[in-house]
Amino acid sequence: DVQGAQCQVFTLRPEVVLTNVADCAVAVQRSEGKHAPVIVNLAPGESVEWHWRSSRGEDVGKVVLRFCPQHSSTSQWSQPLICSGSVIGSIPLVLGPSANDVWSLDVASARGTLAV
Repeated sequence: DVQGAQCQVFTLRPEVVLTNVADCAVAVQRSEGKHAPVIVNLAPGESVEWHWRSSRGEDVGKVVLRFCPQHSSTSQWSQPLICSGSVIGSIPLVLGPSANDVWSLDVASARGTLAV
């Protein structure tokens, strides 16, 4: 009780915070089940919070993402990656036709939010 009133505090946290630390733009795709995929383009150094509505039965705290650097015409989408609190660390990604096109994805969890 605060001055006789009953109060509740809600803190809304994003499920995922995406940050691009590459020196080029990166497209990030999240599949929305039976809906069209959602794609976000991140400029170098940009961070965005990603929120979405969870469907009943959906595994909350887990998200499937794909990545594609926007630096050349030979860039390719990564394989779908399951990012969750149980998949923490650095993950190598092949994003092009040559061995030089290996990138890394860093995943960390903090207070229920995935930092990717």
